[in-house]
Amino acid sequence: MLTEIQTAFPDDVDVLNAFGTALLQGNQPQEAKFAFDRVLTVEPANASFEENAGRADLACGHIEAAVHHLEKALDMDPLLLSAAGVLEGIYRKQGDTAKQAALAERVREALKGGTVTKPQ
Repeated sequence: MLTEIQTAFPDDVDVLNAFGTALLQGNQPQEAKFAFDRVLTVEPANASFEENAGRADLACGHIEAAVHHLEKALDMDPLLLSAAGVLEGIYRKQGDTAKQAALAERVREALKGGTVTKPQ
């Protein structure tokens, strides 16, 4: 079905993103990842699309790739709290309290309108 949708709407990021979201919610993360990768090829500077790709990678068990996409989403939109929440969950599961604290500070600064620095 993804091939059919991609053929019918090869550059329609809204259709591909919606389809990827449906696939992810339908527990088909590999297929969702493929759809989100296509979306990012067409529109690479979209924080929400990066977050979706990160969620798909996380569902596939690709933790490093998920972190990369989620960090990139937050670089584009420091107030994308849904991405920050997913990223915080990854850091918590990894037991990385330093990254959790740095992310929390990053979000606090963004909410105050201050300078945002990426956690190391």
